[in-house]
Amino acid sequence: MGIPFRFGLAAATLISAASIHANAAVFASGYVASQTSGLNSGYNDPTKALGGPTLMTDVGTSFQSVVSPFNPAYAGTDIVGIGGGGQLTLQFPNEVTVGAGNEIGVFAYAFLVDSDGLGDNYNPAQIYGPGQASVYVSNDGSNWLPISGAPIAFNSPYNAYTDATGPYQSTPGSHVADFGVPFAHVLSDFNGKTFAQTLALFGTSGGGTWLSLSSSGLSEVDYIQFRVPQGSTLNIDAVSINNNAVGAAVPEPASFFGVGASLFLLKRRR
Repeated sequence: MGIPFRFGLAAATLISAASIHANAAVFASGYVASQTSGLNSGYNDPTKALGGPTLMTDVGTSFQSVVSPFNPAYAGTDIVGIGGGGQLTLQFPNEVTVGAGNEIGVFAYAFLVDSDGLGDNYNPAQIYGPGQASVYVSNDGSNWLPISGAPIAFNSPYNAYTDATGPYQSTPGSHVADFGVPFAHVLSDFNGKTFAQTLALFGTSGGGTWLSLSSSGLSEVDYIQFRVPQGSTLNIDAVSINNNAVGAAVPEPASFFGVGASLFLLKRRR
């Protein structure tokens, strides 16, 4: 589904950059070039899935606004789009310890439909733009295990600031959500909710779709791979580790962009 305007390396070779932490959350920090393909035109920069989620959209324009459950990041400068038949492979800077459940959070393009321009939900609530993908994990970047027998729908919105007063406010909030706190609410929980009631459901969490890795059979995971089925698209802003599942740091790969890549990511996160 399209996004509306407003609203040749070895498998082990990793293009990496520093992860960015918001409220101590740990995010994917690198991608494997040889295991990434089929990205959509205009949304084909895999580094957009690295570091923390976008907090403000359209910065510097008259449309500048916070990212909220009704107003996601949508531009190619903020998200990467994986087309049908494509895949994106990411590495974490720390091992993901499997066992606690909902170990990984995915912040993907999907938003609640605003019934009145004020951030009030329809009853029943409606979601726009969710994508889907089969998800595989690995502890070595070569051997992959699925976490589900069928493609997973990434249909949960995400939220940047816990103290936002409106879904499209032009100034940042004071309190950034914690993207390492799992979010368990389903679409029906938003039925008829006002904007304030919607934010209350998020609590301190940044939302997103959370994945349990236990079915993989692994005790720890270093890589995650999204394989998008034909006819679908998945647009990703960030991928995080549950605060309670952050394990030991993973050694830096030899092919590291270094400071330049780190600064690039720091610039992109608004």
